[in-house]
Amino acid sequence: MDITHFDSCPTVQGPRALESTESPRLVMQSKGTKICGPCCVAMALNISVHKALELMGSKGGGTKTRQLNNALGMFYCTTGGLRTVTKYGPQFPERGIMKIVHNPKESHWVLKWNDFIYDPSWGAFYYKNWYTSVNTHTTSKVTSYLELKNKSYDDR
Repeated sequence: MDITHFDSCPTVQGPRALESTESPRLVMQSKGTKICGPCCVAMALNISVHKALELMGSKGGGTKTRQLNNALGMFYCTTGGLRTVTKYGPQFPERGIMKIVHNPKESHWVLKWNDFIYDPSWGAFYYKNWYTSVNTHTTSKVTSYLELKNKSYDDR
């Protein structure tokens, strides 16, 4: 599969420092593709979508949590595993990759970076407005997330 047309990021720049005050570049997926997970990895790590797909071993047919963890781990980023959103409300981290379930067979990944959501399908939004809209006005729900953290030097 030719994926070069999905790239809206420059060549590999190295891992994004998770403590950076810089905002990530918005990486959009082409309509009809299933590469939201690789787009989120590309934004978080400041790499191309092509590189993210390569790291994840993905051909663009949907993203598994394991693939996200593996790709992030190659850049000394840890997630602590998938955390489920409880009925008592989310306590989302400052930075993470969030999973939205639209129906039992369809889900979507977005990047939360400080006060913004970077959605590979729709664009960038102020987090509080986006979360209220998704959970109030649609049948979609944020069900889980991966917190993004740098691995400690002892773990490298």
